[in-house]
Amino acid sequence: MDDQGNKLPCPEAYGYFIGTCMLASLLEIGISLLPSKVIKRICPRVVSSTVIIMIACNLIQSSGFVNWAGGSDCTTACPSADAPRPLPYGAIEFIGLGFLAVLTILFVEIFGSPFMKSGSLIIALAVGSIVAAACGYCINKIRESPVITFIWVHTFKLRLDPPSILPIMAIYLVNSIEALGDVTAASEASRLSITGDKFDERIQGGILADGLAGIFAGAMTQAPMSIFAQNNGIIALTRVANRSAGMVCACYLILFGILGKISGVFLSIPNPVLGGVTSFLFANVLVSGVRSHGRGETELYFPTAWMFAFGVLLVPDWAANFFRGVQTNGNEALEGWFETIETIVSTPSIIGCLMAILMNLIIPSDVDEDANENDIERGILSEVPSFKSTDMEK
Repeated sequence: MDDQGNKLPCPEAYGYFIGTCMLASLLEIGISLLPSKVIKRICPRVVSSTVIIMIACNLIQSSGFVNWAGGSDCTTACPSADAPRPLPYGAIEFIGLGFLAVLTILFVEIFGSPFMKSGSLIIALAVGSIVAAACGYCINKIRESPVITFIWVHTFKLRLDPPSILPIMAIYLVNSIEALGDVTAASEASRLSITGDKFDERIQGGILADGLAGIFAGAMTQAPMSIFAQNNGIIALTRVANRSAGMVCACYLILFGILGKISGVFLSIPNPVLGGVTSFLFANVLVSGVRSHGRGETELYFPTAWMFAFGVLLVPDWAANFFRGVQTNGNEALEGWFETIETIVSTPSIIGCLMAILMNLIIPSDVDEDANENDIERGILSEVPSFKSTDMEK
């Protein structure tokens, strides 16, 4: 800390965080190597859909609407002369900008051409940013951004933090289940088959890619990245599911990461505009999670998982005194174990996921997913219709 008591950057702690995340990502890689039938037996649709729904609800609450109302920094900086726009949190101007972005998306989706519909998100961000700039909301990140940057500009010593290993591994376990649900939802949104060997390969490949991303991100001195359910909303909204388009977008991201000035353009998007657009996308994710939940599932363990998940979402500090009075006597291993339990019981997606898995293992399901797959292959049951064109598979 400085003389005024303000916290200063701590590169050593960041190195501990990155190193621990890289180690924990091995758990997700190990899960991807399990047979697909084992993965789907432990994590059927009801489990993965629960995770997607809870993550979407949490994102709407903690990210979408917070940015819509001005952003997390606005709660401490506004009203201030140093703030991007000196207005109080939740001001009508902020709410109006978010509504403008959402209304732009709806207008383009209803009245726009097919080409405009595929770019409705970009149009909404552009319209919202232009109106915000005209109203005096200006965040000039372009001037502050470097012209060119690259990985390893700043390096950190990688270390392990033993008390943090178990909590981060719990997060990677949830990431694995989220990846399973996201791949399923993305396949449905893309009108691809959700049964058979090809779908099983997609599941294992998606989980493996998510785990490898954690290792590569740490090696590039970045916080771990994870598969994002918001992409399912983008597929459903833009109707673009071609892999070639995804590869082009990946190349653009690499280019924007190197050219700092272009990155500054995206950082200059006002929080209310970003919050309105992302809230709309997170709501699409919520819908995809509801659709992913198979019909005829056991009615007992689904409400049980949701009871804990929504309860923690609405009352996040319900277990604040979980270990009140317990003495650890400086035992780091015991403290790490307590932190793991507190993280599990206070994170909606984690507690909901684990309860869904537990109830699924001890209570037989009303639906045999393997039997359903066989019936689909024999033509007894129907699945999501596939496009006649094989371009989606390319």
